[in-house]
Amino acid sequence: MLKADMHTHTLRSDSSNSAVDTIQSALRNGIDILSFVDHDTIPNIAREMQLSKEYKITIISGIECEWMDYETGNAAHILGYRIKDYSYIKKLCDSVIEQRNENTINQIKILQKSGYDISVEEVTQSTEEPCLYTQNILYVLWKKGMIRELFGEFNQKIFKKGGIAYKTIEYPKTEQIVEAIVKGGGFAVLAHPGQQNNFYLIEDLVKAGLSGIELIHPSNNVKHRELVKKYADKYHLFMTGGSDCHGILSKSGGNIGDYYIEVNQVEDLFTIS
Repeated sequence: MLKADMHTHTLRSDSSNSAVDTIQSALRNGIDILSFVDHDTIPNIAREMQLSKEYKITIISGIECEWMDYETGNAAHILGYRIKDYSYIKKLCDSVIEQRNENTINQIKILQKSGYDISVEEVTQSTEEPCLYTQNILYVLWKKGMIRELFGEFNQKIFKKGGIAYKTIEYPKTEQIVEAIVKGGGFAVLAHPGQQNNFYLIEDLVKAGLSGIELIHPSNNVKHRELVKKYADKYHLFMTGGSDCHGILSKSGGNIGDYYIEVNQVEDLFTIS
């Protein structure tokens, strides 16, 4: 049976791995099918087709979009697969990327004023796209030996709530994301519900057009997986999954090859034209 990792990230968002790094890791670990779901980033389908042919691996186009409820502190990530028309989701993602870039640049300036030797140019060079993340800042500081660990005390003190460089951005509503994916002809999937404990959103997301839910993920424990199966059965959702690998920038992701699904679990994703 073919194995698929439907949740990986690359340098196009907040991973330390390039697409080629990810593919090579997949091939070494027995993965036959991959999906790059970079955050709020429209996939480079032409490049993916080229890599698929070159490395003889199936690549399913995808994206991961974020939402935050600031009143409750809950978040939700929505995966979009096989979208035919990205214009609808792009409108939502462009605003998020613009805010995130502005926020990250401001964080760099705050660090500079606090005496840290870091520049926007250095951080930009750590990613393939003009989409900057706090993780990119941490990566540069770590590589320069200015912090001992990527997601330790420094990250908590500086970038989390109450820190000198903490700032939130505005995200679209989850229903808007799902509707944009569906309107574009794609499949919308609720990512790692165990991580954010947002199972309560499923009913409304189904009404908006949700097709699937992520079963296999490093943050989904046994109890979470039982709940996923329950909701999948109740609302006729397909179940998918993957490693959520971000290379060394993984906060809650796993290693490629450790988390995967069998192809028959998401047959629709592979048979639709």
